[in-house]
Amino acid sequence: MTYQPRPLMPTRYLPSPTSSPSKLEIKSNTDFKIPPLPRYRLMTPSTSTVAASSSPIRSSPIRREPIREVYLQSDKITVLGRHKSHPTSSLPPSIHDLLIDPSRRVESVHLPRSASHASRIHCAVEVTENGIRIAVVGQNGVRVKQAGRKVRMKKGECRVFDREVEVDFYGCKVRLVSIAPSRSTLSPAPSVPVAAVESIPHSPAADPEVPPPPVDLPALLASTVVFSGSSKLSLPDLVKHMLEAQPSLKEHGTEAQWSVWASAELEGNQMFGKVQRSGKDSSGHPLLPHYFYVPDADPDTSRAKQLGGLVRPLRAAQRAGGKAIDWRPVGSGRRRY
Repeated sequence: MTYQPRPLMPTRYLPSPTSSPSKLEIKSNTDFKIPPLPRYRLMTPSTSTVAASSSPIRSSPIRREPIREVYLQSDKITVLGRHKSHPTSSLPPSIHDLLIDPSRRVESVHLPRSASHASRIHCAVEVTENGIRIAVVGQNGVRVKQAGRKVRMKKGECRVFDREVEVDFYGCKVRLVSIAPSRSTLSPAPSVPVAAVESIPHSPAADPEVPPPPVDLPALLASTVVFSGSSKLSLPDLVKHMLEAQPSLKEHGTEAQWSVWASAELEGNQMFGKVQRSGKDSSGHPLLPHYFYVPDADPDTSRAKQLGGLVRPLRAAQRAGGKAIDWRPVGSGRRRY
């Protein structure tokens, strides 16, 4: 005898036409029963939930970076940020306005990866007579802690603190300590006869205004302006293009020193014109002046003849350095000219 399964018949509710809606005739198959569902179903965890809960990163405790100590010196500028590992020899010209003496030597401190909110160049620190001066360059700012008091500093802000402070980069903390001068520095210098001092010749390397002798600075500045693709350049852009075109110049001085030398040459030489600009940039700093080459005022006639044909002439509006030529307010609605 073979077993033949019967087809399953679902329960149907057929209302009687003569009876009321509450009285229904139920036809069902008594041989088939649906097991009742439990009131509370046990949910099994998914694969992603198990993987996340059992991962080694989640199970391990949160790793915190120890506080790093940085000792400052009075003759150096300490730059902190997430820049490249190798130290930089010069400061970017964009932060010269925030510093007291940009011509000092630069010492770079590389922040770890935990300081995720720090910029490549986040802040610059100088040692002054009153204490430690911190200039913030990064957009997210820093938080300085001293004597139990916390101070929040924003981008472009400069403040002076005591000889030891703690700077929080939101993921990494650095303790800045100013090194006190040694006793030999504080002791009085031995008396030197006046005649001996007068007989000492003056070295040109001690004067920061004089460039190295083998460099023809006016020719370098003129060729840089002419071949830059622009009719006029600011001092930081001019020095940057010059050092990129002549990398060997970095052996004679840093970018800050070349900025001092180039500024003195541009202001004192008549073969360079100056456009004084009015207004401020997006950071609130005044706009830097632009410099251009004037071949007619060049004392070297052969150089003026060679570079004169390549100079892009300035328009009257560019020489004035005022507002834009065509300015219209930006806003919604129809423009009326």
